[in-house]
Amino acid sequence: MSFNAGDTYNFILNIPTVSGTPTITSPPIITIIDISNPGSPVVSGASMVFITGTSFIYRYSFTIPAASPKDYIAIYSYALSNSQSLGTATAASWSGGVISYTFGLPLPINAVPGSKLTTAGFTPSGYNVTTQTILGVTSAGVITIAGSNPGTSSILGTGSAITNITVSNQLISSSSILHVGDSYITGPVALDATVAQNSTVAKDSTVFKTTSYVSPTNDTTVQAINSAVTTILANSNTSTTLLGTLSAGTLSGLIQDVYDNLFGSWSIDQTVNPPILYIKRINGTQIASFELVNNNTATQRNVLSNPPESNI
Repeated sequence: MSFNAGDTYNFILNIPTVSGTPTITSPPIITIIDISNPGSPVVSGASMVFITGTSFIYRYSFTIPAASPKDYIAIYSYALSNSQSLGTATAASWSGGVISYTFGLPLPINAVPGSKLTTAGFTPSGYNVTTQTILGVTSAGVITIAGSNPGTSSILGTGSAITNITVSNQLISSSSILHVGDSYITGPVALDATVAQNSTVAKDSTVFKTTSYVSPTNDTTVQAINSAVTTILANSNTSTTLLGTLSAGTLSGLIQDVYDNLFGSWSIDQTVNPPILYIKRINGTQIASFELVNNNTATQRNVLSNPPESNI
């Protein structure tokens, strides 16, 4: 099935079921990334909707942006807590700051150090705990946690081992990858089909057909573009003529004079009276010369020669 810009695609997240009693503690959120621009998510941290009647299946309706072909991926984050019953304890005791509970074998897979222990129905009540961290588990079914002395147990209760699972920004399955736009067929198609192997199949509304063709000489849009291009070319020719080359009497020649005046050399001939200032180009040729007339308060320069470009 192909999808195109403007279509709605439902990303589906199926949170795997586990043995025990799972509880979603942080509902899933979704981030959608354009593979060609992964640094700027198209959707970031959006909440997903639980599908009623399912076991931990969520969806997010994504309206595909108006750009194709594109490839998108969805990554998910969620947290759940899974509780597994330990049954009724066969013993409970305290020693040296550690409470020990003994349960029947085999213990569930959640009964491991680092998981949580919850108990109920014990007497004294100090043996009843909620999500306490399991310190150790023995092959004999003894589970230990840290705690103060609750006294000698007289009634034994039940327990459960709890594991908290957090999934952060994970690509869960191939259904989290969405291709938008034309579909490239890499394998053979059905007998007598009109689409050949290695062909590209496009959405009908995106295909240019012969009935849509208009002769360029009769199409107003094409003619408007042609007129604009002609004007641009004419203006370019005018600009080229104005700028010209570096010959005398051109704008580009004046620009060259300014450049050479800034970065060329200056010299003053002190052997004559009044002295003469010479300004030369970078290549050593002369741009202009000036007679320097001094008085008690100032020096004045009088033009003796100037470049032909200055006559424009």
